[in-house]
Amino acid sequence: MKRLTTSVLVAPLFAILSCGGNSNAHTETQTDTLKTASFGFSDWIKNLSVLDKPLELTQLKDVTGKSGPLQGDQYATVEAGILSRNDRFIAVIVKGTLKKENNSITYLITYTPDGKEIARAEVGMQTDGETDGTSIFKFPLADTDAMIEVREEWFISKKGEDPEMRYKTRFLKLESDGSIAAVPQETATFDAFAGRFNDISLPLTVSEPDVARLKPLSKLTPYYNFEELMRIGDVRAFHYGKAAIPGGPLYLLYATSETKNTSDYFQAPSVQLVSYMNGKEADHLWIWSASSSEGVESSTKDAVVEKDGAITLSQTEDADGPGSDYPYTGKFKNMYRYKPDASGKFIKTLTGLEFISPDFTAAALKKIMTEQQNVVMTAMILRFKREMPVSVHLKWHDQNGEQLVEFFTTDQAGKVLDKYQVYNTLKKTSYAEVSAKDGAVTGSQVDAADEKLEGAARLVLGNKTVTIAQDGMFVPQ
Repeated sequence: MKRLTTSVLVAPLFAILSCGGNSNAHTETQTDTLKTASFGFSDWIKNLSVLDKPLELTQLKDVTGKSGPLQGDQYATVEAGILSRNDRFIAVIVKGTLKKENNSITYLITYTPDGKEIARAEVGMQTDGETDGTSIFKFPLADTDAMIEVREEWFISKKGEDPEMRYKTRFLKLESDGSIAAVPQETATFDAFAGRFNDISLPLTVSEPDVARLKPLSKLTPYYNFEELMRIGDVRAFHYGKAAIPGGPLYLLYATSETKNTSDYFQAPSVQLVSYMNGKEADHLWIWSASSSEGVESSTKDAVVEKDGAITLSQTEDADGPGSDYPYTGKFKNMYRYKPDASGKFIKTLTGLEFISPDFTAAALKKIMTEQQNVVMTAMILRFKREMPVSVHLKWHDQNGEQLVEFFTTDQAGKVLDKYQVYNTLKKTSYAEVSAKDGAVTGSQVDAADEKLEGAARLVLGNKTVTIAQDGMFVPQ
């Protein structure tokens, strides 16, 4: 079970180490003079298919063992496909997988129609990192015949340190003569960039964006860090709106497209707010999102941006996914308030905690215990600190028809502060025997990293709400 702490929920996806999102300082390999291919170009090109857009390397055709631009015993497989063709040049993607360590390299190569090579550029690579601890995965993306995005993912592992993930991207353009050129970032001023966003009135209640009605964000802008989006996949960003906070930062709001990938991850269109001071990003925050990964759903909703720049929102996550060993379902909900400081950075305040479940009514529990018998368990539900640290636990006892379900709170030393009984069919077994006891729960204490709760902690159980007071006492509403 995912146990909610006061900092458990973050935007989907969304936490990465800092590094430059766009990098276009790259010189492409060009042939000084046209050189006739040293293989049977005409026969080779006839065997290749034109690749669909958006580009997927899985479309490449296996041409292993046939004459082509990648030849030699070092290649275990060679694959190729035509990116584009016209009466001046043919552009192909060629991927070679090496026998040694299963690494690979991918090129974009242009030829004249009669087989003279015009230019080539490396647009893909995969290394396993066994030598220096750095694995690199580089691959091309293309929606059109003329522009290619090259994504790079770096996995850096150092002994005794947590692995790092870094991402960057660059863009290449096929010129009319078949040459390959690096595309530089935009040079527009920040004011000109911000002028592309429509003004929005505050207070603003945020909902799921309709990206079909919004203008796409240029991937060549230096004023937005695409790194978080690259971590998810091929996510597109859009201009959502802007709001200037009196005496404070400029808020630019971005929308992102729906995303799905092969690892069972889905994210609905989302909204990100970026705080800028003097044309530079000071902080950012996801203020609307909904995602699902392996059946576990999470969301950031209920966001309101106030006139003074304060932002309130809630973050919710499933207590457990499909196939869980726990007999009940539920959601954890954190409520936050963000306020920009003088530098534009957000100061976060935890304003509420809730555990929400429809399964803790007499009728629901009777049904669950009929279907899942003889479950005995204790689980931590919430933990927080106000005047004193408090942990909230669930006691579930179902053995030989003797059943007890109750929530209980403990202090930092594991002493039981209070109990709230939800279901009790005990007859032969005494309540004192199976009920929660002092010292029975360890290892779940509130620690220094937990944020201080400035609001209420609640259990929302069916149509009943129970508040946990500062001293750990249960207060039914």
